[in-house]
Amino acid sequence: MTYTREQILAMEPGTKMDKLVAENVMRWHIYIGEYNGKEYWNDDNDFSPYAVNDFKPSYDISAAWGVEEEILQKPTEVQVRYLLEIKLLIGGRELGKAFNLRVMHASPEQRCKAALLAVMGL
Repeated sequence: MTYTREQILAMEPGTKMDKLVAENVMRWHIYIGEYNGKEYWNDDNDFSPYAVNDFKPSYDISAAWGVEEEILQKPTEVQVRYLLEIKLLIGGRELGKAFNLRVMHASPEQRCKAALLAVMGL
């Protein structure tokens, strides 16, 4: 499904947002465990960093920071879009110390939305 900017911004934290982040930002795919039948997120090297139900970046700040680490691995234009989106989401009007402090306190939900908007180019 293709999402609009408005749909991403209106999205509530939860499973739907977490799945979009895993697939679009982290570039993971679902793998079914051979022995236990559980679903895992796998990267291109078939490494399973999380069980699907355990990856909750829209709620969990440490998982959201992992999403930001992934943004740092993307092209500069995506990183710049991420910063612009986070600025809009936190209500920042200017750059500087106040902006930096607000970014530090951005919620996991705001970080996920900024990442989705940046990588999807919305």
